[in-house]
Parts: sequence; C-alpha cells; structure tokens
Amino acid sequence: MALTKVTSDGITDGTIIGTDLATNVDLVDNQKIRFGTGNDLSIYHDNTDSYLQNTTGTLRINNDGTDLVISTDNNIHIRTNGTEEAVKAIANGAVEIYHDNSKKFETQASGITVTGGVYSDGLICGDNDMVELGTSGDFKFYHTGSQNVIIAANAELMFQCQTFNFRNENGGENFIHATNNGAVSLYYDNSRKFSTESYGISLHGLSTGAGNSDLRYNSSTGQVTYDTSTILVKENIQAVPYGLDIVNKLQPKIYERTDDNNKIELGFIAEEMEKLIPEIVPKIKGLPVNVDYRKVCVVLTKAIQELSAKVAALEAS
Repeated sequence: MALTKVTSDGITDGTIIGTDLATNVDLVDNQKIRFGTGNDLSIYHDNTDSYLQNTTGTLRINNDGTDLVISTDNNIHIRTNGTEEAVKAIANGAVEIYHDNSKKFETQASGITVTGGVYSDGLICGDNDMVELGTSGDFKFYHTGSQNVIIAANAELMFQCQTFNFRNENGGENFIHATNNGAVSLYYDNSRKFSTESYGISLHGLSTGAGNSDLRYNSSTGQVTYDTSTILVKENIQAVPYGLDIVNKLQPKIYERTDDNNKIELGFIAEEMEKLIPEIVPKIKGLPVNVDYRKVCVVLTKAIQELSAKVAALEAS
C-alpha cells in the first residue's frame, strides 16, 4: 500500500497502528481503506467518483440521533431519532417522504401520490399529465395540448362562491354570470339574452323584425318556441267542434287580481273555461292555469259563421 504521509508510529504490514494520526493519509486512485475482518466496508476514489461501499449488514450514518440507513436489500432510509422515518428510497420502487413519521408523498410508476393538501407557488405538468384527487381518482384535470379537460367521475362538480363569472380566455366577454341571491344570466357575444328573475325568467334582445311571431310555452315540457301557423307543423286537421252553442255558455267575468295589487280585470276563469273548451286552457301538473285568449277568436269566428248562416236563412224566407 502506497502511503506518503504517516505519523511517527509508522505502519506495519500495511496496517496503521497509531491511535492519533497527526497528518494526512494519502492514497492513489482505486486504493481502498477497508474496515472489518471480511473487508465489509471500503472507502476509495477511482479518479472520477468517490465510493463508500458496504457489503455486510446495514450501513448507518448517524449524526446527533439522525440516521442515514442503507439496508442490505439496497433500500435507503433517513430516520430521525433512529426510529422515525423521514425519507425512504426503495430499490426498484418508490421514494417516500414523511412528516412526523406519517407518509405524505410517494412516487409511483404512473406519477405521484400525495396524502393531505398540496401548497405550492406553482405546479407545472406536461401535456396529458393528470392531476388526480380522491381515493379512486374521482376528480381529474389536465391539458391535452389543445384542450383543457376537467373530469368529475363519481360525483357532482360543485362550485361554491358569492359570484360566478364564466368568461372567455382574456376575461373580456361573459358566457355565464350567476349572483348569490340573484339572477343567472346567459350571454351571446357578451350580450345578455336570458336571465332568471324572482318572478320567473326574462328574455333580452329579442328581434322584432319581419318574420318573427309570438312565443309559445309548452307547460308539459317547459319548452319555449316561436308560435307559427304554417301547415308544415300541423297534422290531423279537423273542423272546430265549438260554435254558437258554446259561445252562449261562456261566462265573462270582472274581478280583482290578487297577484297584481287587486287590479280590476275582465276575462274568464280558467277552471270554468276548461269545462267548455279544454284545448285553450294550459295546465301545469294537471291543473288549469291560464286561458289562451287568442284561441277564443277561433270559437267566436265559428259562432259568427253559424249566426250569419241563420241570418241568411231568415232573410231568404
């Protein structure tokens, strides 16, 4: 063994016999300092890297109660107080990080697993790399390279806030706006077209140009459509069975509206009209709620025609 500097005790058969080296021990590359009767621990440098090589038992590096443990199965443990795990690196497996001996972070073949919350100034993921939350990956979000995707697999997706604004990418145009204790509004090209109100709904910016007509509300489906009289949307066309006899049975009334500051109004009672002309009385959950006064003119037209025929017959006689 080449040794250039030793103490006055010298060396015997390659073994340092002094108990207090006063200067350096210099070894050339690949020459080892070995410990143990079976050369179990070696320290050396190979001109490029430095090595601490253990072949038997567990390698423990201890500093004031903190152990770096390299076990014989090639696993590495960093433990505080010699017992609490801090970091564990498993050969051909995970790297685990602990807090107070409780695992908080673990690498996996498919990514990472985090136990508890994640607090970060920034989290950067590559395309198609998912962030998964929930024990069964119930909530996921990721970027495909061209799309941003949110998946709520096994439960509802809930937003809790005072005011919700769903806008375009630069924040300049509203798509959906929702206010706590207030309206929900839908937009087209940043122009509000629909909003919920305390009394129902409001439609905004409807065109009043030629070709438009009244809106029709289907009380069964809740669908709102434009009303139209074209034959293209009609089938099973028959003559109206109601005429002068039904008109004579109509019961026009005057009344006060309790839902409009007791305003005095002329009209019909939906429940009475349903018994005579049920086709012009819309229902909700089987109960009459309104009278379609526009359709009354159809019955009146039939009645006038019958009355006109009677007058003509009298004049002819």
